[in-house]
Parts: sequence; C-alpha cells; structure tokens
Amino acid sequence: MRRDAWQRERPADLPSRFPRVWVAGLLLAAATLNVAPPEALGRLRGLFLDSLRPGQLLVQNLSDRVRPLREIASAGSPADPIHAFEARIRELELEREQLRSRLTAVETWGRRPRGQNSQPVVIPELLTARWLGEELSLLWRSRGLLSVGNREGVHENALVLQSELPLVDVGNPQQVTVGNPVFAGRVVVGKIAAVGRQTSTVRRITDAGYSDRIRVVRRTPEGLLLIAEGTLVGDGHELCRLKHITEPVAAGDLVLTSGTDGILPLPMYYGTVTEATLDPAGREWQVIVQPAAGSTPVTSVEVLRLDWKDDGVLAN
Repeated sequence: MRRDAWQRERPADLPSRFPRVWVAGLLLAAATLNVAPPEALGRLRGLFLDSLRPGQLLVQNLSDRVRPLREIASAGSPADPIHAFEARIRELELEREQLRSRLTAVETWGRRPRGQNSQPVVIPELLTARWLGEELSLLWRSRGLLSVGNREGVHENALVLQSELPLVDVGNPQQVTVGNPVFAGRVVVGKIAAVGRQTSTVRRITDAGYSDRIRVVRRTPEGLLLIAEGTLVGDGHELCRLKHITEPVAAGDLVLTSGTDGILPLPMYYGTVTEATLDPAGREWQVIVQPAAGSTPVTSVEVLRLDWKDDGVLAN
C-alpha cells in the first residue's frame, strides 16, 4: 500500500521537490565556494571558461559566414548573390587598374616631358687648344693678317691696335665665342677676349678688365664650408682682388667659380686667399688672391664651348 501510495503521489510531488533540490544544491555549492581556497577557485573558473570556449568559437564562425550574406542583402540583391560577388570583383579590378596607372605616372613624373623626349638646351663641350707662347704669338701677329674685312666695316686706313694678350689655336671654325672660359685642368686661366679665323686671344684672370663671380670656401674636417660670395677682378698685376666680400675671410681660404649656372658638375679653382683686411668703412673686406694659373707654365688648355640647341628653346 505504501508503494502504491508513493507512486500515486510521485507525479504530483515531483515538480515541487525538484526546485527544492536544485536550490539546496546551489546553496551548498555557494557555501563551498565561499570557504574554498583561492587556488581552487581559480582552477574552477578556468574550467568553466574552457567549457564555454567551443560555444564562443561556434558563434564567431557563424557570424563570419553570415556577414557576407548580410552585405549582399544590404546591397539590394538578396535574390542573386553570385551576380553581386561578380560585380564586386569587377569594381576591385577597376580600382586596381586605376592605382596601377597612378603609380606609373608617379614613377615617370619628372623624367621627361609628356609625349616627347627631353633634350638639353645647352650642351657644354671642352675643346683642347694649344697655348701659343710669346714667341709664337709674335710670329703669328707679324704676318700682318687680320680676321676682319669689309663686312665688319674695316677699311684700308683703319687704325689697328697691337694686342699683348696670349693666343690659342682655336677660332671661328670651332664656334668659339667671346666670353668662353679657358681652363688648364681644374684651374681657371681666363676667358676668350676675341675670336679670329684660326686663333683667339685670351684675357687672363690677372689682366685688367677680367671679372667673374666666385665663392670663397674653407677646408674643414666635415668638408668644404662656404664662407662668402663675391667677384674676382684682375688689375694687370700678378695677383687678383676680390670685391663685394661682406663676410670675414682668412688667408688660406680657397677661391672657386660660383658654379650656379649648372653647366659643369664641379666648381673650378681660381686660387688661394693670401691677405684679407677689413676696409676702414667696415663694409667690405679687401682680399688678395694668389692665382693658381700663374704658378706653372701653360702649354695646353681647354676652352668651354656651349652648343645651344635652338630647336629645344621655347619661343618665349
């Protein structure tokens, strides 16, 4: 009877007993965790988090797979995802071609003008010439021949002045012009003063009337240091002078060409400063230069000739 009675009462009492058992179990677990040492709590927490890890990975994986479908749906083509993917691929290919063309334009920018090859306007050329000494120059001038005539307005009674400037054996056939620099290696010798049919006269850097823009530099452990800029002039003596020098220079400083025209890759050498004093007004320095060209005799020189490309010069 008791068993039958318990079986009849079990379906009615079971729902009410299970909550009580669960509550009692939770209270017992809470009490156990409350008195458990921290090491045991840390291990239980790690086990609990490890048990949740597979579910988190599953949710993340499902989210990654659903995201492209959501993007397609937001694009307005949920019924045809393949066409949406193909359209996206075409957009990416077009963007890649645009980036490639921009990269090519950046890499080739500045190399040459668009649509044509770049040609330099001025081509420098060094012509080797023989420096005629005093005896050869005297013999040449004693021939009494002039390189000018009626086209230049010279008549038979015109006054001819004797020139004492040295000669080089290049002239009009080599397209030498007045003002072309004359070098002996890296040393500046002078400039072309007059051009004839077969010879040309040279105004040396120490001759009166010679002038050129220069830079004064100083040797330092780090290299050459720019000190000042000015003008080198000749006055007919063995030494040269510097004008328009407003920065303090010292003996031993080097005098080079300005090099601002960009024709030659490196500046040429004039000489060395031997004396530098400040003028009484205190505005400019009076600088004396020992020319490097006067220390050794010259037998061969180079004339810097500029070949102008008229077809590369703009009309304006």
